[in-house]
Amino acid sequence: MARPEWLTPSVWVLIAANMIPAGGVLFLGWGVFDVLLLYWTENVVIGVFNVLRMLMVQPVNLALWLGKLFLVPFFVVHYGMFTAVHGFFLVALFQDETAAANLPGPTASMPDMLFEVLATVLDRPEALLVVGSLVLSHGYSFVANYLGRGENLKASLPQLMTQPYSRIVVMHVTIIGMGFLVILTGTRVVGVLLLVALKIGVDMWAHVREHRR
Repeated sequence: MARPEWLTPSVWVLIAANMIPAGGVLFLGWGVFDVLLLYWTENVVIGVFNVLRMLMVQPVNLALWLGKLFLVPFFVVHYGMFTAVHGFFLVALFQDETAAANLPGPTASMPDMLFEVLATVLDRPEALLVVGSLVLSHGYSFVANYLGRGENLKASLPQLMTQPYSRIVVMHVTIIGMGFLVILTGTRVVGVLLLVALKIGVDMWAHVREHRR
């Protein structure tokens, strides 16, 4: 009997990576801002792996490489702007004073804004553990599913161009809404744990939907 799609190893690796912030909330005193900012770094990880997906799609199709020469740099710039602005507003909405003081103004260039938000994240001692787990999770899916199951031979370049946006928009509209709810109700530990659980659920749904398609 075939194994359900939500019981595949890549889903369990994804769940394990998302459980680290739950440990941070329970044992290290992380709050809404810490969790949301660390989840924001997943946007960057998803973008990096999507570039790899675009480069590896139908690799023996020589004509497609001409399209990649244009579309891959275009994706990097467009997705970079999207991610930088998202990070800027995330810090502005849920900021602590130290993080806000380190950010450039809204008129700053996209690279400056992106690098400053990344620096805000990576300045935290817990960041390398969380970012490493996210890289491991998405890296495992890339190798096991995209390359191992031959998804790269069936995918299309235009599809890969837009794929990360739908996942990120659904995920972050959900968790930002939950973040405001936690702040308004004041239930920090329980609320943030619910946020983590909700993020895991949305991630599982998006992951299974993406690979089924």
